[in-house]
Amino acid sequence: MLPLRSTYRYLLPAMLAGSFVAQGQILQQDKQTKRERGLTVGINQGTEYNSRARKLNGQYGISLTKELSAKWKAAVGVNYNAPSTLTTGNIYTITAPATLQYYLLPKECKVKAFVGAGVQYTMPVNTPQTTPTNKEYIAKYSPNDGNNYISVVYTQGIIIEVNTKIQITQSFHFIDAGQEKRIGLNLGIGFKIP
Repeated sequence: MLPLRSTYRYLLPAMLAGSFVAQGQILQQDKQTKRERGLTVGINQGTEYNSRARKLNGQYGISLTKELSAKWKAAVGVNYNAPSTLTTGNIYTITAPATLQYYLLPKECKVKAFVGAGVQYTMPVNTPQTTPTNKEYIAKYSPNDGNNYISVVYTQGIIIEVNTKIQITQSFHFIDAGQEKRIGLNLGIGFKIP
C-alpha cells in the first residue's frame, strides 16, 4: 500500500489533468454549438390578403434568422408590399417584422415546423393623391394612410433543409392591425452562414 503522501503525489496531478481534458472537451463542444447556431439569410416572395380593402398585395422581402437554442429562433426582415393591380389610390408599404419562433420538431429533422409571434412596423411608401376618383377609397380602406404603425403578427411555417447550407421555407402569417386584418403566404429560400 502506498503512503498517503505519495498517493496525493500521483492522484492530484492525474485529477488535474483529467479536469483540463474535460474542460477542453466542453469548450470544443461550445465552439461547435456556436458554429451550428449560425445566421440564415432568406429571400421570400408571397401574397397578402387585406380584409378591409378586399384585395391581394404582392410581398417581396429578405429576412435574417438567428438560432437561439435547439427549439427557439429569432427572425427579423424587411418586406416591400405592392398592390397586385395598378389602380389609383393604391398604397405601397415597407414592413419590418420581428418574431420569436418555436420549433415543434427536433433539430435533427430535415422538415421542421414552427409557430411564432412578434411585432411588425409598417411604413407607407406613397400617399395617394386625393382626387374625386379615389376619395371614397381613401376614406373607406386606408385609415392608416400616411401613418407609421406597429401591429402584432402571428406566424407558422415549415422549413425543408435541402442540405447543410440551403433550405426552402413556407410561412403563413396573420396580422391584426385594428380594423384591418391581413393574411399572407410566403415561399422562399434560405442560405445558412456559419
